[in-house]
Amino acid sequence: MRYALPRAFFRRQDVWAEAVRIIGENPVSGIGAGAFRTAATGVNKVGHNFVLALLAEIGVVGLVLFLAIIVVGVRSLRTAPWALRVTVAGAVALLV
Repeated sequence: MRYALPRAFFRRQDVWAEAVRIIGENPVSGIGAGAFRTAATGVNKVGHNFVLALLAEIGVVGLVLFLAIIVVGVRSLRTAPWALRVTVAGAVALLV
């Protein structure tokens, strides 16, 4: 039995290709937070991939800073009380 890929898959590939194009044009600083919708041409204008959309909008520098904030936050939870750890874990789960 053969399975055909849904059309949405190919539309997402177009959006991902557009994100890669934008990243290629502005790799260091990106195009600005929230600017993917205006910079994307001929596609759905929604990133459909958190990392690609983040890289396109805030660049490599912004992604590194974002990941550094996550790492520092997770490391600081080692000494936090159990209730705070559970609360933060729930908040992070909502973001993902």
